[in-house]
Amino acid sequence: MTILRTSFMDKTLSKNLAYTIFSNFASLMVSVAITLLVPKLVAVDTYGYWQLYLLFASYIGFAHFGLLDGIYLKFGGYTWEKLDKSLLKSQAIVLIVLQCIVALCICIYSFFFVDEASRQIIFFGISLALIIANLQTYCSYLLQVSNRFDDNARINISYLLVYGIGLITVALSPYKELPLMISADLLGRLLALCLGAYYIRDILRADTSLSKASLLEAFDNIKIGINLLIANLTGSLIVGAVSFSVETFWSIETFARIALALSLSNFVMVFMNAVGMVMFPLIRRTEQSKIAALYLKMRKFLLIFLSTVLIFYFPVAALLGMWLPKYQVSLHIFAIVFPMILFEGRRSLLATPYMNALRLEKKTRTANIVTFLVSLSLALIFGAFVHSIELMVVSLVACLALRSFLLEYYLSKKMDIKPVRYGIYEVVLAASFALIAYRLPLIYGFIAYGLIVVIIIVLNRHQIASAIRLLMSSRS
Repeated sequence: MTILRTSFMDKTLSKNLAYTIFSNFASLMVSVAITLLVPKLVAVDTYGYWQLYLLFASYIGFAHFGLLDGIYLKFGGYTWEKLDKSLLKSQAIVLIVLQCIVALCICIYSFFFVDEASRQIIFFGISLALIIANLQTYCSYLLQVSNRFDDNARINISYLLVYGIGLITVALSPYKELPLMISADLLGRLLALCLGAYYIRDILRADTSLSKASLLEAFDNIKIGINLLIANLTGSLIVGAVSFSVETFWSIETFARIALALSLSNFVMVFMNAVGMVMFPLIRRTEQSKIAALYLKMRKFLLIFLSTVLIFYFPVAALLGMWLPKYQVSLHIFAIVFPMILFEGRRSLLATPYMNALRLEKKTRTANIVTFLVSLSLALIFGAFVHSIELMVVSLVACLALRSFLLEYYLSKKMDIKPVRYGIYEVVLAASFALIAYRLPLIYGFIAYGLIVVIIIVLNRHQIASAIRLLMSSRS
């Protein structure tokens, strides 16, 4: 009986993982299509305002103040049948009221304090997106906690398809206007919400009302979820601080070019985040006595692997230079920011799964807060006083490296191992790549960095083979 149950759990885990990775892959493909086509087809200033809308939209999930995170943490692992549907419907009512209040405040702020018409349109779109998106997240969280990952994947894919097709249609049409581009996003979110509401219709049909008990439950959920919300918020604002500073101290056209460079780097990170989800169950299945040894081997393997990934910058930059001639500045910034993969890749593929497996969430929050404060300070200094985008982007990569090193320090203390000394190699490698990619023509840069990669692989060929064998044995 135990063997059958274990087999069933493994199949369920594999199925859920497959749906999650497929959903992330679909998101990556839509993002690639949008990033390559939209800046090619619309004016630079229109693309800049569109990127500004996306920047604000990336933070609307924090407008529920941790309510949804609390529900996720409190009900995680429940089966659908065991969920208290009346209680959860009452939380939906609280959420709707709360989101409408926040959206109204945004509209009032926009009406009285924002003069530019395009920015008013953006804020109005954000107020609508906020209500729709957080209600859709409510549906998705309930599906996730009850192990219905297949339905949740369908919600995500439906949004991506409608949003992607709608946005590209607008970009191809003669009416390449910002309101229509925002409408494509809102339409996709609305369809996802309707689909999510259908999947949780049992909860929405439950008898309940807004009462003192439901408000107390909401406060309790916010209390539970606020720490996770703060950790996620500060983590996302490490990059957001740079984006907001560029938007504040430079023109919308400059912001458009910087946003494109950050989007290009984010493609690789979307894929790595999906792969990082595979690492978590692998670590959980590893014997406690071997968990530190696995970490040390994977640490060096990732240094070699991620340093090799950087070489793809050169062919990608060559193709993008021909495809998007208006965004040559983006490629120079892309050369500086792309080494973030060394640090962010290690964080998502190794540090974060280990931090979660060892229950070090508070340490993760501390690392995010410290790094965000440093990132914000440097962004303001280089934006307001030095007025150098290059130095601001360099400071961003440095801050991401700082967060990665902080997480590694916490892990070394927890596992009682000496802090790994590969960090200095990563810093030297990142600086070398940035100088080569920024200063040399692409063909010479490709040859120079290619020689570095060949030397790294030859010197570490035995460690690479050992790490691959370790991964294959852990998988089996």
